[in-house]
Amino acid sequence: MRVSGKLVKKMVEHAREKAEEEEVCGIILGKNNRALMVMRATNTSENPEYIYSMSARDIIRASDTAEELGYEVIGFYHSHPCGSPVPSGIDVARATWDGAYYIILNLKGNIKAWRWQENKKRFSEEKLIIE
Repeated sequence: MRVSGKLVKKMVEHAREKAEEEEVCGIILGKNNRALMVMRATNTSENPEYIYSMSARDIIRASDTAEELGYEVIGFYHSHPCGSPVPSGIDVARATWDGAYYIILNLKGNIKAWRWQENKKRFSEEKLIIE
């Protein structure tokens, strides 16, 4: 997966706004495994300090924006404020978007990309190229 340094900065800034209070999340738009835009989503989880959840409204808004721009929803991002950028058991249990990229970052600036494999019910780490 390819992503610009500018988009990485936006995701990190988003995570740092909430600091250690809660996980932040958003939607990644792009084409051909290249992230071209990120859209923030509201974390609607009842336990946002360690679980993220996005509203259908945010996902529909991102899908509409992607269609208008000729992009696709290629994935999602979220933070692990106090942890490593590795999918948690909760992340695995809640993942549903087959083939989607999931970027996870922490407040130390560590960032990794993962891809959900629905048929195997697991994430595989993907090479993240920051341009």
